[in-house]
Amino acid sequence: MSKRDFPEGLTNAPEVINKEPDSLTKEPLKSNLPHDEVIFLGRRSEFNNSLIVKMKTYLDSPLYEELKDDDGKVTKRVPTEMPSIVGLAIEIGVHRKTVHAWINKYEDFANYIELLKQKQKRWLLYHGLNKNIDGNFGKFVAINCTDMTDKKEHSITTEKIQINIDSDDAEL
Repeated sequence: MSKRDFPEGLTNAPEVINKEPDSLTKEPLKSNLPHDEVIFLGRRSEFNNSLIVKMKTYLDSPLYEELKDDDGKVTKRVPTEMPSIVGLAIEIGVHRKTVHAWINKYEDFANYIELLKQKQKRWLLYHGLNKNIDGNFGKFVAINCTDMTDKKEHSITTEKIQINIDSDDAEL
């Protein structure tokens, strides 16, 4: 390809297009465009040990953060971010669909996702019981983001039904 085949300022496009970002450091590629546009190319969906380390770090985050005054005395406990598949995907730098694909592909990864779901429930119970989150919102999140359900009472009543067939109805 000649230089004239590319837009002005994009003289080494094949080099930019053929490079991939470092999936471990999430470092973007910088183009040679005049305004220094950042370009992410290709999928960063390679499952490896460094992602497991990032997952463990994400799962080890505390339930709350302590706010302290100038004397170092804890004044308030503030909820941290609730663990979620979307949050994990962002943390490890992949799409949430990739996370769902890995659940079916890698048993160890599926186990970490189960731990994540347990931590979600723990987070909801802890902050719900301590009134750190709105009850209606907590219920909404619990029903829609976990396997928790709203308890529904069902009752079955029986009623006697009598059907009388007389001679006029016999031909039907």
